[in-house]
Amino acid sequence: MVAGWIKDRSREEVLEAFEKAEAAIAPVYNVADLMSDPHVQSRNMFPAVKDPDLGAIRMQNVLFGMSETPGSIRSTGRSLGADTDQVLGSELSISPTELARLREEGIIA
Repeated sequence: MVAGWIKDRSREEVLEAFEKAEAAIAPVYNVADLMSDPHVQSRNMFPAVKDPDLGAIRMQNVLFGMSETPGSIRSTGRSLGADTDQVLGSELSISPTELARLREEGIIA
């Protein structure tokens, strides 16, 4: 019965009625709803972070902002191929000549 009643009303009407009745309810958000939510905005849950390749992108922030150790996003991640030489060369002992060949053939970045 409740589902049928909700189905015939707008989200705003349903939320208003539930709030008036002091009943627990929360809407299901899409991305636009989430990003425009006042609480999400006030908590800075999705800050814009500068990326060298993509420009400013929104990322999920650190979950808990403690007063003395608030945490922060330090980077969007390493660029493609940034660690290739270390991983394949130093860790797996692939020679610089072989790395160059693999790079020329587009096998690695």
